[in-house]
Amino acid sequence: MKKKFLSINYNDIKKFKKKRKLILQHNYFLNNKQINFEEVHDIFLKKRELKKYYNEIKKNYFKYLNFLHKRLNNLNNTNKSKRYWNILIGPWLIDYLQSMTRKWIEIKKISNRNEIYYNFYFTDKTYIPEDYLDYDELIRNEQIFSLIYSDILKNYLNQKKKVYKSFSINNYSHKFSKIENIPSIRKILFNFFNFFKNKKKSNIVIINTYMGHFSEILLYIKTKTFPFFFTNLNEVRNLCYRNSNSNDFIKRKNLLKNYKTKNKFELFLKKNFENFFPKSYLENFNRFDELSKDLFSQKTNFIISAVDHFSYDNLKYWIGNQTMKGSKLLTIQHGANPGYSLFTQNEFNDKVISNTNFTWGWKDKFKSTKKSFFSFKEVKNKKNKRKYLLIVIPGNIALQKNIKSNLYFYDNLIFYNIFIPLIKKIHKICPKELMVRLPKVRQKNVNEYYRHEIKKISPNIKIDSNEKFTKSLEISKAMITSWDQTVFLQSLNADIPTFAYWDKKTSIVNNESFGFFSDLKKKSILFDNTNEFINTFQNNYHNIDSWWTERNRHKIIQNFVKQYCRKGNLVNFLADFCNKK
Repeated sequence: MKKKFLSINYNDIKKFKKKRKLILQHNYFLNNKQINFEEVHDIFLKKRELKKYYNEIKKNYFKYLNFLHKRLNNLNNTNKSKRYWNILIGPWLIDYLQSMTRKWIEIKKISNRNEIYYNFYFTDKTYIPEDYLDYDELIRNEQIFSLIYSDILKNYLNQKKKVYKSFSINNYSHKFSKIENIPSIRKILFNFFNFFKNKKKSNIVIINTYMGHFSEILLYIKTKTFPFFFTNLNEVRNLCYRNSNSNDFIKRKNLLKNYKTKNKFELFLKKNFENFFPKSYLENFNRFDELSKDLFSQKTNFIISAVDHFSYDNLKYWIGNQTMKGSKLLTIQHGANPGYSLFTQNEFNDKVISNTNFTWGWKDKFKSTKKSFFSFKEVKNKKNKRKYLLIVIPGNIALQKNIKSNLYFYDNLIFYNIFIPLIKKIHKICPKELMVRLPKVRQKNVNEYYRHEIKKISPNIKIDSNEKFTKSLEISKAMITSWDQTVFLQSLNADIPTFAYWDKKTSIVNNESFGFFSDLKKKSILFDNTNEFINTFQNNYHNIDSWWTERNRHKIIQNFVKQYCRKGNLVNFLADFCNKK
């Protein structure tokens, strides 16, 4: 039996320099210069495995929620509804379950044919996240990854795995981070509206919609409501945590007291729960819940949101309290994947907390979902301005926490193996027209990695510098990306020639959506290898608009658009919905 030394972080790669290594794959993008790729731990799931893990995540979500809403009422000496707690802790709970399940899979998939040695990491200084946003940063920290992997290796999946050395992590690189607010001119404008706002009662309150601020003001007018905007979410958040209460470890020990588990995996979830459960739901709950009541309208009929109801705890207190008074929560789809992937946590969360979840065109069997229209600001498609072939490199954060709807567990490397060769070939064909947009991810490592790889192809390749993607799309003759990126739907909705990577064997869409994707594949809009795309590109690029609008092809495109990024007047649709209720 061969000995292998598992490198779970950058330090391990150096410590095991002269040994036979097995390296967890996120390190490839963080430290690729140090790595022989043949040593990287690759994971490929079977479709039934992926479905099984998704089902476990959903099952555990409801199991925890049913237990916690009573326990949290007791520990916080309050009497909130189950839905209130679903709104407040739901985004964190589904995130925690996905992230911990992902790490469990990574270790479970290590073959037992080798004897594995690893360095064990531990700490005596536990950092408890302040709120969901703080947790979201913490759980992407490589030190936290090391602690969780170590726990799984030593205490749960320890067959043929032995501790090599032990190391204490005494100082976290993570600290609570404040988030800057919106630009000052817009802030002044919105505060002007809010100054005149009667906060006692409002017909609707818009949190965010992606429609653009002019459209949001128009929606207020059509519902006969004075405009009100949430300009101070970050300010309130930063203010709250100046006086955060200290950790209450007695309360934390009681969080899941008597919560029953059936196997090692469920025990692992339970044991780690108290270390990642934000203080905003426990130690700081009563103060923050009370503060939120005076921040916004005291009573509103409708709350409309696309994103911030997922992220800001100080907003979620208010939304939860409003729903207990009878307010309706209307959520709007805010990214690609909902409606066609097997599972996305934002889609799941919106379905289970909303009175109505407006989609971009699709409908499923869930009671809250309702067809509406694509919510992003309309792109101006002016042919005289379109001169670039835009490649949008898809990318995820190197330290991934979610389980994507993909049988390749680490899809960052799949993207690399498709898009870097594609850029090389296209640069030879039309170097002056090529423009590349780098992944807009939260860790700069992935971005820098691609920038370095593109420079190796040619230092003259134009890197897209537009902050807003819509500006880039307006000057593009055609756009290339991946099937699971929001920009894919934005470009299709704008009726700009669009191509995307999609492998039907590994890029998993649900049964209802498979036919729509297969039709795009037959018409050469979706591709699964670079040579396949290059053939289409070379034959049609110089007459790309006429190729795109060919009758049969364009009919299939419009069928897809109608289902997943439907065109229409969302402002009028929402106004009619609210005015009829």
